[in-house]
Amino acid sequence: MKDYYAILGVPRNATEEEIKKAYRRLALQYHPDRNPGDKEAEEKFKEITEAYSVLIDKEKRAIYDRYGVEGLRQHVGGDPGRYWNPEIFRDFEDIFRWFMNGGWERIFHFGWPWAWESTWAGRPSDAVPGEDLQYTLEISLEDAYRGKTVSLKVPKRVVCLHCRGTGTEGRYRDQACPVCQGTGMIQSQRGFLFIRQTCSRCGGRGRVLANPCPHCHGEGRVADTQTVEVHIPPGVDTGMQVRLRGEGDAGIRGGPPGDLYILIKVQEHPVFRRQGDDLYVEQPISVFQALVGDEVEIPTLDGSKETLRIEPGTQPGTIIKVPGRGMPRVQGSGHGDLYVQVKVVVPAQIDEEDRAVLEKMARKYHPDIAPQQRRMFRRMRDFFGGSH
Repeated sequence: MKDYYAILGVPRNATEEEIKKAYRRLALQYHPDRNPGDKEAEEKFKEITEAYSVLIDKEKRAIYDRYGVEGLRQHVGGDPGRYWNPEIFRDFEDIFRWFMNGGWERIFHFGWPWAWESTWAGRPSDAVPGEDLQYTLEISLEDAYRGKTVSLKVPKRVVCLHCRGTGTEGRYRDQACPVCQGTGMIQSQRGFLFIRQTCSRCGGRGRVLANPCPHCHGEGRVADTQTVEVHIPPGVDTGMQVRLRGEGDAGIRGGPPGDLYILIKVQEHPVFRRQGDDLYVEQPISVFQALVGDEVEIPTLDGSKETLRIEPGTQPGTIIKVPGRGMPRVQGSGHGDLYVQVKVVVPAQIDEEDRAVLEKMARKYHPDIAPQQRRMFRRMRDFFGGSH
């Protein structure tokens, strides 16, 4: 879905002068004559020209702000901005310099006649596909684990029931467009230049409805809010999308409906941390459990308890892997793993009797630590001694 404001890098409330300034800067940067043979720059130049052609036109900008690109297409036909707009060039000198550098051949069929037809202007087909929609759904980690079916109220444009999508009141009747006199094109003069472009009233068709539906004003669709059932599969993660075909905006003049994309955002969990299909959790144990070993129960996302064996002499920060207790895999079978990080909790206060026992143990096991300390000091001495 195109965002013309983002393409030009301006806010939605940008002034006409801000839009012109952004366009001049980008047009000079991506102009094909400055980037010979660069197809990406050429496509970018077309894109910013299209965005500028819409946003600089007050009528088109108002339609775009209200209905988006697809709504604009009904009024102008095809891609709304696909014609050359000379507003970027503020004076004759700029126009002349650009044309002398090959601008004629890029924009027009051939050079130097007194009136030209834009190669980008074209007559659209009658049927216009509906616009795709996006909805962000925030779910808990538990819901992501189990999967969930949710009902969403989605605002979108649906087929007008009064005219059944025809856009007309009663029997279909059309007439020649009063703006372009049925030609589908409008000719305007810019100094000594005559520019032909697609008629914004009829979208290049040359015909308009003689009896537009009073409910949808000839569009064939109206704004509504509908309830949509969405099945979220187990294992989804933030950034994943669920696509619902045909649940976007209704098409125009018989065009197919767009799709609805549900963008998933999984909330952070107070206990578990997710990394891909794996889960991480901290498990506090006492100093004594770390010393002599024990069995502890750890939580899992499915609500059951898992027994974890703590081996004697387990060190703080030790990570124990529990296979198959992580998140379900969206693509493929099975689950990820659960990683339990041991956190040894030291008691803040002990009584005198326990203190005496612990001091005795400290004296007994001190030699086990002393060799490690000596090795550490020796490495530090060698390091600093060798640095001179």
